[in-house]
Amino acid sequence: MKPKTKDDIYDLLRGQTTIAALGAALELGLFWLLEKQSMEPADVSDALSIPKNRCIYWMQLLADLGLLEHTPGGYTPTSTAQSAILNAYSEDAWCFLARGERERLPLFIDLPLHLGDPRSLWAVHGLSAPNYFEQIKHNPERARRFTYMLYELHQSLAEAIARNIDIGGINRVLDLGGGSGVISLKLLECFPSLQATVVDIPLVCTIGREIADMTPHRQRIEYISLDFELDPLPTGFDMVLACDSADPSETLFKKIHDILNPGGHFVIVDQYASNENLVPHERISWAFRSSLGNSDSLWPPTINEVENMIKEVGFQSNIITRISDDWSMISSRV
Repeated sequence: MKPKTKDDIYDLLRGQTTIAALGAALELGLFWLLEKQSMEPADVSDALSIPKNRCIYWMQLLADLGLLEHTPGGYTPTSTAQSAILNAYSEDAWCFLARGERERLPLFIDLPLHLGDPRSLWAVHGLSAPNYFEQIKHNPERARRFTYMLYELHQSLAEAIARNIDIGGINRVLDLGGGSGVISLKLLECFPSLQATVVDIPLVCTIGREIADMTPHRQRIEYISLDFELDPLPTGFDMVLACDSADPSETLFKKIHDILNPGGHFVIVDQYASNENLVPHERISWAFRSSLGNSDSLWPPTINEVENMIKEVGFQSNIITRISDDWSMISSRV
């Protein structure tokens, strides 16, 4: 919501309460509970082990948000909650997203007192920043939930890439950090002659293989466990695809250039800044949080910075395609 009046500003100021209430509803599965059966707060209180009065106010707050409505049979999700929550992503995906936001909340404790401090605000609070890569690397449950969550979230992005990518003359594609294989599986669906190889960390590859085995394309996709920034890359590919997975660097881009077949394509898809002071809408909160962890952070990079790095290592004919409001695709040839 973009504020227009003093009341809007005050509502935003009180928004921490609202955000916490919504996050709790998503993590605890309240909307899915009420989708099965309308319930009064006393029944929800028993089902979720929440003190009765607290549960009453919690559900009224969610009703004020337009996400619950009180009917003769009890509270039930509104049509907005149905379309924007229940029909959008699974319960587990929403739970994972809400949990991630909750884990970052310590950054905002006493923010006015610390905003001018150039140190990491994690350190200011005596905390270590969550290392999500290490969690996914070593925790099978976290890796599973993360991989399935991104498989859901990136479906529309996969469709946009498939509509805009040039597969002419491409037989084998290497998908760097492709996770579940969501992008590759969509490309296989749209281009029957294509073969795909996904590289990612071991736990994610195991889950990606599980997902692929539930599709008709399981014989045309393989998963290889490796760290694509440190380990040698496999060779023999007509295209390397990096979608929302690689921190841009000349070292990585040179590595990709050197393993592509002659005339091969490099396609990188991400949400770039148009300039260093103008971050895409979907990345604004990420960029602000990143600056609280590292005050020197300039993230995400601009599209011109990435394009120049790609040219510097020898790629030719960069073509920039805007595939959605915030996502851009840079296509280059060896």
